[in-house]
Amino acid sequence: MMTIATVSNIATSENTHEIVQNGAFVRQQNRFTTPFGDQAGELPVEKDRYRLLWTPICPWAHRAVIVRKLLGL
Repeated sequence: MMTIATVSNIATSENTHEIVQNGAFVRQQNRFTTPFGDQAGELPVEKDRYRLLWTPICPWAHRAVIVRKLLGL
């Protein structure tokens, strides 16, 4: 009888950082906190300067795309 291995040796950031020893999911702190604006230390608001890269399979990215579409951005 042949068995199929289900264990993966590929480490992802989710496996190594966001799942604690008891199995709970703990989201990492957001690293992108710099606001957009015209003040010192803020990211400049300029047409075609930024791109939103996303994949339909990600529920968090999907929400960002919906908001972008609703706002006409």
